Amino acid sequence: MNLQRLYKHLLESGRVECTESRSKPKGLSVKTVRNINQMISSALNCAVEQRLIPRNPTKGCVLPKLERKEMKILLPENPMSLN
Repeated sequence: MNLQRLYKHLLESGRVECTESRSKPKGLSVKTVRNINQMISSALNCAVEQRLIPRNPTKGCVLPKLERKEMKILLPENPMSLN
């Protein structure tokens, strides 16, 4: 099982084809792939603790970087309406 290839595949073409997703990019978001890695890692950590496998293969994976977007602050149209 090559987790690095799995993550790359999910980023490039991991989205399930359905009518709602035809206009969206084919791959999953970086955040979703990182969440998937977290779930797999947790399961494999349990397997290591139960001595089913010698080590957790997710430890060596390079995950895609999260892109931090600057927050946009919405201002009220009428500042006096807050009172």
